[in-house]
Amino acid sequence: QRHGSLEARYRWHAAGDTQTASPGTLEFFLLERYALFTVDAHGRIHTGRVHHEPYRYSATDAEALGTEPAIEAGFKLKGEPCSLLAAKRVDVEIFQLQELQT
Repeated sequence: QRHGSLEARYRWHAAGDTQTASPGTLEFFLLERYALFTVDAHGRIHTGRVHHEPYRYSATDAEALGTEPAIEAGFKLKGEPCSLLAAKRVDVEIFQLQELQT
C-alpha cells in the first residue's frame, strides 16, 4: 500500500568502454533476461520468452541515486548498490504470453 508519492532522482553517466557480459557473472545475471513475467488486472501471472541481442554495457559513475521507491515496494536494502551499469538500447522481440498454472 502506498503512503504517498515517492520520487527518486538519479544523476549518472556511463564510464568506460562498452562490453558484453560473460556467462556466470553478476552482470550476465542482471542483464541477460530472456523470460518475461507479468501480472494481469485479475492477479494471474503470465510468462513469455523474449529475444534480444546481448546488451552492451559499461560501468557507471553515479552522483545521486535514490532507493525510496524500492523500499516502499517492500525491498530490504542496506548500503550502497553492489552494481551500477549503463546499457545501450536493444530491440526486444516478445513472444506470446501464456498464463502460468498455479
